[in-house]
Amino acid sequence: MHETIEKAVQEAEMRTLGEIVPMVLKASDAYPATSWRFAFVFSVFLSGLAYLLYPYFDTLIYFLFQLGFLLSGLGLIQIPWLKRHFLSQPEIEEETYQRAIQAFYENNLHTTRDRTGILIFVSLLEHKIHILADSGIHQKVEKDTWQVIVKQLSTEIRKNNLKEGLREAILKCGDILSHHFPKTPSNPNELPNKLITK
Repeated sequence: MHETIEKAVQEAEMRTLGEIVPMVLKASDAYPATSWRFAFVFSVFLSGLAYLLYPYFDTLIYFLFQLGFLLSGLGLIQIPWLKRHFLSQPEIEEETYQRAIQAFYENNLHTTRDRTGILIFVSLLEHKIHILADSGIHQKVEKDTWQVIVKQLSTEIRKNNLKEGLREAILKCGDILSHHFPKTPSNPNELPNKLITK
């Protein structure tokens, strides 16, 4: 996948002064509060069930049951599809957006000469995509422009077609940037063309 995406970045950037950085994360956060919340509810429910089924056990046995269920819950909630179902939408929005902002600055998208850096950020656990553009782009391109690309990429990811979806998103961003920021005779490559994965 890396080679395909990096070629797409090179192709897109040949037509524009813009700098496109794609990033794919397994998750934007570990969500420890969600993990503990699930584990606690899981433990209380199964411990209560054990008490109903085996009321004659010693108190220590119930404590051991509860501890075991708690640890099992912490293990179970690491399964991505299960964790995603226990995340609230506000939590997803906040964590993915904050992680995207952090990535924008960590990868120096704010340092291009004409402030024409753009981050295509995909967080797989949360099924969330953010496209962040620097201030130079904001002056010429409406923020809502990127939402069309976000929706199309999201559709491809749901079809289990991340590579092609991300490639198309990069090329479409390149089309938009080439209109507002066409290449010049000296068209420096200010940021690496690599796909960032974590």
